[in-house]
Amino acid sequence: MSAQQRVKTRRMRNLFFSLLMLLWAVPVGGMPHPSSTLADRVIATVAGTVVTASDIRLHSALADLDPSFVPILQKRAANDHQDAIDAAILRSIAGRVPVYQPKPSQVRSRVSRFRSMWSSQRELTEFLALHGLEGERLPAALQRRMVIERVVHRNFGPPDDDMMDWNSRFSTWMDRERKTVRVRIIPRQELP
Repeated sequence: MSAQQRVKTRRMRNLFFSLLMLLWAVPVGGMPHPSSTLADRVIATVAGTVVTASDIRLHSALADLDPSFVPILQKRAANDHQDAIDAAILRSIAGRVPVYQPKPSQVRSRVSRFRSMWSSQRELTEFLALHGLEGERLPAALQRRMVIERVVHRNFGPPDDDMMDWNSRFSTWMDRERKTVRVRIIPRQELP
């Protein structure tokens, strides 16, 4: 093929591509106009970490499925919103301090325990897909919960025999910790 033919072929290809893009961009009569869909909503920022509505839903779901001695990691429906924010506060306190980070084998054990509680692989897969926990996101979510447990255990202590007293002291401790971290609640905005 000569140079002149190659140039002509390239021009024809570009023209065809341009026409195709033009047709793709032109709205077709009767097609609905695109509209925005709310995928998620920012609820708060905690020391620069964003807490979203889906984070709160996940926090609530894991509270049912991943038992913990920490009150904010337990199912307390009326407190889901604040508990998710408090969890972010405790994770910010932990930072990357090694003593708060669980060992990989401990995370794997927690993931195995979580996976074993499902009656079928299909149910587990649906749960993971619903909460965006595919791949390494499930271990990361459970690891975050383990970090919170370690922060509470090391800074406040484990539960004792008198759970009401322990919960009361935990609540007082949590009130103090909230004051040490910058939290910004994002007001809910109406959709246009």
